[in-house]
Amino acid sequence: MRLILFDIDGTLIDSGGAGTRSLNLALKELFSIENGFHGISMAGKTDTQIMKEGLMMKHGISTNGNLSTVVDSYLRRLKEEINNDRKHIKPGVHGILEKLSLIRDVALGLLTGNLESGAMTNFLGTGPFKKIIRENGNQEKRLPLFVQIAVDQYPVTPPKINYSFWIRFA
Repeated sequence: MRLILFDIDGTLIDSGGAGTRSLNLALKELFSIENGFHGISMAGKTDTQIMKEGLMMKHGISTNGNLSTVVDSYLRRLKEEINNDRKHIKPGVHGILEKLSLIRDVALGLLTGNLESGAMTNFLGTGPFKKIIRENGNQEKRLPLFVQIAVDQYPVTPPKINYSFWIRFA
């Protein structure tokens, strides 16, 4: 069996900036900071890494006691912000997922740095995915390192990775 993993935002969908807006709204709500995540690169990072970088490194706010509050506010805001006119599934995604789901020895999964609730909000009801491999809030890993976690969590026999690449849909 082969396991094919996809990232969510920017790969399978374009959320229309919902994640960034939700993070900024959370900091505004909790700390009265406008555009609190402006200038922070979010590519290849987990949600928790981005939040910690915004709180501690950019604004000098301790994560002790504050991180869970930011997470709660972010997830609440994301449920609202994801419903925007710019959100869309990338062209070609439905076709490739449909074709891949018909292959007998292929399992499809989501490999994402999104918190589980955020991943489900972003991608609810889209695609034939059997497993979401996600950041759990305790791991400070870049997304490519989640590949090994995916192999460990998903019953792929034999567990081997033939090659690694990112599929980006236009």
